[in-house]
Amino acid sequence: MQDSNDTDFEEYLKSFSPVAPLALPQTKNVRYRSIRVAAISGAIAAGMAIVLTGVVVSHTRTVRGVERQSLGAASAKDQPPLPPLTVRSANGWLATAPSIGAALDDLAFRSKNAPPPADKKSAIAVLREEKTSL
Repeated sequence: MQDSNDTDFEEYLKSFSPVAPLALPQTKNVRYRSIRVAAISGAIAAGMAIVLTGVVVSHTRTVRGVERQSLGAASAKDQPPLPPLTVRSANGWLATAPSIGAALDDLAFRSKNAPPPADKKSAIAVLREEKTSL
């Protein structure tokens, strides 16, 4: 047997009609956006670094070309002997050279000592005179 309270409660429950639930709100995916922003920023920074490197290289080539024209072609005999090579002097040498190859060539082929006596030849002079065919 049901009492009146139970019937009243059942009637009350039957008065409700089901409602479709609302869609969950879409949250922005912050992680993908931050990765995208970081990738774009990195690409822009890399592009700026390439452009800056090009400007610096072209500027140093222009400056070195003007210096060479104004000084004329100086031979190794005309240049003073090199001071001892340190990290600081190597960095300065590389900074002013048009390329790493040119800096190494200047270091390798610049005479440190007085030219050899007239009756002796340097190894570089002997190699220069050699005729090699490939």
